[in-house]
Amino acid sequence: MHVFQHVPTRNEAKTQMVRIAICDDNDNDRAKAQELCTYYFDAKLQRPVELTAYDNPVDMLAAIEKGIVFDLLLIDIYMPGLLGTEAVRELRDNANDVPVIFLTTSLDHAYEAFGLRADGYLHKPFSIEQFEQGLEPVVENIDARRKAAIVIKTRDGVRRLDFDDFLYAETL
Repeated sequence: MHVFQHVPTRNEAKTQMVRIAICDDNDNDRAKAQELCTYYFDAKLQRPVELTAYDNPVDMLAAIEKGIVFDLLLIDIYMPGLLGTEAVRELRDNANDVPVIFLTTSLDHAYEAFGLRADGYLHKPFSIEQFEQGLEPVVENIDARRKAAIVIKTRDGVRRLDFDDFLYAETL
């Protein structure tokens, strides 16, 4: 596992860090995805991004199981040991709805990927424009999900509770 944190200096106060896991067994493809993410978040969005790279889905799943939370997964399909689609199926079976974009050399798994509620499917090699088009709606959705909250008055004052943090709610 390698963590790369790139924090742009402009507009930092207005934006939240986006945490992305990149999972690809090919060193060059993993590096390209990191490079494109860094460029997209710095040059296009001017917002901080934290990239965590994995060379296999087993390590990525173990990190998630230990409590690491990602806003987005960029994952290859064909990897030794466990296919990317199998890894995402395991996440979905455990009620993890993290957005996923598959980055792959094959079109053979597109139907299966969207059955797993994939947010994108980019065929390698892809251009920076294709990458940005795939990322843009997902990042907008991440921001929208973060804004979904309720404000309540407690004994300690007023608190904002994100809907993503709710397990159960009841009124009296």
